Amino acid sequence: MKIFKIILITVSLVMTIVNVWKAVTANLVVNWLNLTSLAPILIALYYEWDWLFIKLNQVKSWILNKTVRFNVSFHLNLDEDDLRVSDIEQKLSEALKYAMQQNDLQYHKQKRISLPYTKAILVTKDRLMFPLEIIGGDNETPIVISMNYQVSSKNINQCWKIFQDFEDKFTSKFIATKQRYDILLDFSASKQNPFYRLTLKALDKKTVNDFNLNFTEGSMRVDISNNQLHASSDKLSDLDEILREYVPLTHVI
Repeated sequence: MKIFKIILITVSLVMTIVNVWKAVTANLVVNWLNLTSLAPILIALYYEWDWLFIKLNQVKSWILNKTVRFNVSFHLNLDEDDLRVSDIEQKLSEALKYAMQQNDLQYHKQKRISLPYTKAILVTKDRLMFPLEIIGGDNETPIVISMNYQVSSKNINQCWKIFQDFEDKFTSKFIATKQRYDILLDFSASKQNPFYRLTLKALDKKTVNDFNLNFTEGSMRVDISNNQLHASSDKLSDLDEILREYVPLTHVI
């Protein structure tokens, strides 16, 4: 039924454009008010055709370039037994130093790693500044390393690349199992709601105070709520797919 609607809407659009074009090329008097009939056709096409809906929202989001809070982290469960907290802190310091050297990162203000919580501010060679947090590692708890960015939407891919390169170098210094990755996209500053596979759509204009959608896709869990998208997986490639395909929903029409 939806495909049939799209076909009818598309045919109506094409026929309207063709009739106007014929009138112009034949030097006939054109009633330009007839073009107003295109508005409901375009709106119907926008709401019925998912691909067009997604692409127009992506373009609008790219143009607006709103601020996004982007949090990304990875979890380490160390396989190395009988390590004291001081030994873990030393290994974390060495891994952090190596990862920073390999990725041209500098401390804004250096801080000694101390478990169960350490926060340091790092700076890229392009002067992008962001906090790095190291949590856990005591009492055999997993170690969680997270980066938190407050950036424009166009810079998310740059931040994701920094994280991937950092994680690759950092984890090369550890023997770990059950590794897990998390991302959080927060659009509270722009009041946008993220779309990935599923979304909430009101039939008429309403203020939605709270909602939560969650689903699994292979080994990945996705949670979508007011202005936020959170995803967790043991495969980094799963999150890579989300960052390629998510859409901040806006009112295009």
